[in-house]
Amino acid sequence: MFDEKSKILDFPYSLEELENIDDIGPEIAKNIFEYFTNKRHKHLLSQLDEVLEIQYFSKNISQKDTFFTGKKVCITGSFLKNGEKISRDVLVKELELAGGNFVSSVSKNTDILLAGEKAGSKLRKANELGIFVMNLEEFEGKLGE
Repeated sequence: MFDEKSKILDFPYSLEELENIDDIGPEIAKNIFEYFTNKRHKHLLSQLDEVLEIQYFSKNISQKDTFFTGKKVCITGSFLKNGEKISRDVLVKELELAGGNFVSSVSKNTDILLAGEKAGSKLRKANELGIFVMNLEEFEGKLGE
């Protein structure tokens, strides 16, 4: 979200822009906006920046587009690889590194459902809505492209 110190201290987002981010409702957007525009919090952030080695990232870091870039992906079920359980957090991190966006529920706006064992109601809903469903092997294959 922030690619340099000045942007975190001079919060560049309006309340409306925050509300338009997927999975952020009006109350959370209001809390984020109020926190980053509060003078006391800005001072605290500036002090923290002085003592911590904060790395600022930009989304424009020569990341090439992948199959998942800009796609909304829901993950459901349990996943095993070589007999070991793979946590949802690991899958979400891999998805985000590939430019995808994790969503917690299936809706008409969902592009892909990554379905593991015992996928249940999310799989049924994805099928009803005609959403592309993939398994772990297909997911990993697309990550490797």
